[in-house]
Amino acid sequence: MVIGNPPYDERAQGRGGWIENGSDSEKTKKGGGYRPLDDFRAEGNGRTEYVLKNLYIYFWRWATWKVFDANANLPNGDVGVVCYITTSGYLRGAGFKGMREYLRRTTSEGWIIDVSPEGMRPDVPTRIFPGVQQPLAIAIFTRRPDCDSDVPATIHYTAIHGRRFEKYDALTKLNLDGDQWRQARTAWQAPFTPAADTDWDDFPAVNDLLPWTAPGIKPNRTWVYAPAREILSDRLLRVISESDPDRKKVLFKETSSSHLETTTKPLSGSDTEQGTAAPFSEEKPAHARAARHVRVGFRSFDRQWLIADRRLMHRPSPDLCEVPPDP
Repeated sequence: MVIGNPPYDERAQGRGGWIENGSDSEKTKKGGGYRPLDDFRAEGNGRTEYVLKNLYIYFWRWATWKVFDANANLPNGDVGVVCYITTSGYLRGAGFKGMREYLRRTTSEGWIIDVSPEGMRPDVPTRIFPGVQQPLAIAIFTRRPDCDSDVPATIHYTAIHGRRFEKYDALTKLNLDGDQWRQARTAWQAPFTPAADTDWDDFPAVNDLLPWTAPGIKPNRTWVYAPAREILSDRLLRVISESDPDRKKVLFKETSSSHLETTTKPLSGSDTEQGTAAPFSEEKPAHARAARHVRVGFRSFDRQWLIADRRLMHRPSPDLCEVPPDP
């Protein structure tokens, strides 16, 4: 049995060890190039699977490998239980389709306890852990000797509502045979949530109607967005004017592929910064007021301004940047 509360870090690429990159022994057993994390991937879903590069997902894959896969060739060696409390993105997120299919194929039964039905950044008094802004869920997955990988595991779901002390009280009274459980959807990659009581599941999904999607412009820095252009100019001036090299790197939020000395081709469009062949470290304070800004959809119904300088972006999405703005 593996039970725990794994760490969370959504930018954990390169920190997953052999779970992320594979090992000689696993490659030998599974064939060349095998990486355990690949079992959480789904065919044709690569565009959204960047969410798998998270510490808690690495822990999920290690636990499931340890309990369900490591001793699969031994009699009853793959029987066991995995129980984690983690962020709940994998319950519904598009990037976790492969993870959900793996769990449905590899386990016999599961129980999902949604302890943050309020969603992202719930009111502090409702949080199981006061300092955690992400929605959380407790999951219990078991595998019995009669597990059949061609039959989806039965997944039960319940949500715990109320303030923190009310949730703790509800958890102490919860049992696996209570009447508060609802059966989750059964399709291999479907969310770990109950089927709708109406015809909702029969309606076409947005992705069925709009065949092209992108996960955002993805500058992977929040300081390059603002509701007013003047804010962006002030931020840019602060970075350019910083005289301490180490502090300047911190303000810039350097990454392995986007730092003060980065040079690159510009973003598409005539309204974007074109002088990106020179490193940003050479920019003078006057550039802060002359920088190019473009209007973008930051979130649903939230139009903001973006500094349209590719040097300031960590692996942006060029396809979306090339889409013409609405009139």
